[in-house]
Amino acid sequence: MRCARVDLMSRLGVGLLLVTVLAAAGCGRQADTASDGGGDLSVAPPVARTTAPVSTSVPPEGPCQVRFEVAEMAEIPTPAPATTTSRALPGDMPPNHVDNRSWRVRKPLRPDVHAETVAAAEKVKPGLGALCDEGTFSPEATRAVFVDAGRPTVWLTAINAPYGTPPPPGVVFVLTLESPQGTGCVLGQLQPGQLLVSVAGTTGEGSCYEPPSH
Repeated sequence: MRCARVDLMSRLGVGLLLVTVLAAAGCGRQADTASDGGGDLSVAPPVARTTAPVSTSVPPEGPCQVRFEVAEMAEIPTPAPATTTSRALPGDMPPNHVDNRSWRVRKPLRPDVHAETVAAAEKVKPGLGALCDEGTFSPEATRAVFVDAGRPTVWLTAINAPYGTPPPPGVVFVLTLESPQGTGCVLGQLQPGQLLVSVAGTTGEGSCYEPPSH
């Protein structure tokens, strides 16, 4: 009886081992073979959807029109003494109406600051004009022009566009030239068919950059 029991247990053990081996082999074949029998099964990562990039290269339609605007040189005026004279404002105009947009008035440039700022603008104008003629409007190419002119700290941004729409091809640049005598600004934008370079002082808030108005 003991021998028969051992023989039966041995047969059951071999049977269980055979079932286990066959099950493992079956699972391996299912994982290694595609549903159409064409080879190994692989899972591709999902493709991320991206929006169309802003074009930085536009075929030129003719020579670029260059506008070079330079603010008049002037001494910083001496502030007038405060007076107590009051005047009536028309209608319901608030008392601070005149000052609401005074920050946009740019300060005059001293002669030495004016000369330095004009010289910096003249140095970058040819390179920016060449990009305009080529139809190249990438921030990298624009920055390279300022780097070659020794002005690597230029600030660049895209041209303003209505909310929800991609910006048009082009680059807005703002170069701030600070010195103990004052601050000069080289402003402008590079866009298809047109280059604007402007020399001016800072705004009433002391900044070269003026946010776009809506």
